[in-house]
Amino acid sequence: MGGTDYESPNIYKSDVWSSKDGIHWVQQAENLPFGNLEGYKAVVFKNKIWIIGGYSSFLEINEDSKSIWSSSNGIDWNEEKNEAPFGVSSSNFQMAVFNQKLWLMGSNDDVTEIWSSEDGVIWVSHSLGLNSFPSFNQTVIAFNNKLWSLSDSGRSQNEEIWSSSNGVAWEKEVLMEPIEFESSPHGSSIGVIKNTLMIFDNSFSWSSNDGVTWKEERNRDQGRVRVSNWATSVFYQDQLWSIGGNKYDYQNEIWSSSDGINWKQRKEDKSIISRRGFQVSEFNEKLWLSGGYGSEELEYISVSEFHKLNNNDVWSSSDGLNWKLEISDATFGSRFNHKMFS
Repeated sequence: MGGTDYESPNIYKSDVWSSKDGIHWVQQAENLPFGNLEGYKAVVFKNKIWIIGGYSSFLEINEDSKSIWSSSNGIDWNEEKNEAPFGVSSSNFQMAVFNQKLWLMGSNDDVTEIWSSEDGVIWVSHSLGLNSFPSFNQTVIAFNNKLWSLSDSGRSQNEEIWSSSNGVAWEKEVLMEPIEFESSPHGSSIGVIKNTLMIFDNSFSWSSNDGVTWKEERNRDQGRVRVSNWATSVFYQDQLWSIGGNKYDYQNEIWSSSDGINWKQRKEDKSIISRRGFQVSEFNEKLWLSGGYGSEELEYISVSEFHKLNNNDVWSSSDGLNWKLEISDATFGSRFNHKMFS
């Protein structure tokens, strides 16, 4: 669903395609009713896909969409709200499902907003009376009956960890030791693996059982964890997999970890062209990879030839290691930064 390509990088697609086997694709919708949106937030809540915010590629000014859309099948969409009450822009808010509610939290400059909804339609503001809160410029995740936020302090490479037991009152955790990243904190991500809260960036992995006491993890074989920036991650067969991305160029590396701490480079699959911006999803007991952009000869490609980076192939794997090219020229066309649900 959606995405763009280097033929028209400033225009996002608004189509939907489906497949019963991952190989044969049928177009279900050519022009979705919410138009050519990019930068929107998508979340699954109460058996529906919700799309909130974003901005249109056709707008002459960078004006945020205020609409909220939902779909039970990814094809038929209902505009739940034309003008949502949020003041923060799409690029500055995060979303999470917590305590059977959908939460939206964001910051613009010095203004922070917190909203919750039991149905995705009626929203309640919790912003009044806030005395202490994170900037919400990083991932928000549910863990140990709390919401947690990794927040860039803006003053150094030190990260701030915030938590909330109700989504409204936030507390800055006093860390036993500071968390410091070698790379930009905006390249980091948060995940929960086997009841452990993990923070990853391209060089480091940190783990915590309580969100307060953190341990910098090192791979016994590789030294520091070394997983590519902008890699696509997926949990499959009790393993966390990191595929592709880029360090200094586009990568076709495949890494896996059973605990998020000890990573092993499983292989560099020459069959899968180096890429980023692709999607990986589990379907019919296999991993499926589609689209993205990249080239084995990236350094030789000029700006005028960027369209050569587009990919519209589909690959599958039953073990995460060995990949089979199912189709080299899928009917849905070249695209990257799209969404794929199963």
